[in-house]
Amino acid sequence: MSALTKISKFSKSKRRSGAITYHPGVSLLLGTGISLALSFVLTGVCAQLTAVGVIPETGMGLAVLALSFLSSLPGGAAAAKKSAVRKLPIALGSAALYYIFVFAMGRAASGEAAPAGLILGVLPCCIGGAGLGGYWTLRTKKPRR
Repeated sequence: MSALTKISKFSKSKRRSGAITYHPGVSLLLGTGISLALSFVLTGVCAQLTAVGVIPETGMGLAVLALSFLSSLPGGAAAAKKSAVRKLPIALGSAALYYIFVFAMGRAASGEAAPAGLILGVLPCCIGGAGLGGYWTLRTKKPRR
């Protein structure tokens, strides 16, 4: 096993047979990459819907909030699922890193900051989506027979 996949002897006993887990930093970047890729796809879909007239231009603020929630959900789930330790903090860290990347790219693209309400609204959507995705990957204790 490489250094990126092997964490400790404890991670071997907790994981399923055949499941590959990664170092927390690698799973954090994996979840962020999935969120960013899905965000690009959903942004294109929202742009098409706005061009056609399905979504009015005044409703793009809510579309951005929904987009940030929906794109951080599978990213947080993937980060938590592939992490060997501390699944929920890894999912939330993936959402925070996704938020930083989105904010930096938006700032670089437009040259000015977005409205403060939208910036502050995107952060809870990112954290909530990734937190929900990370929570779904946690194992529940099954009762012994």
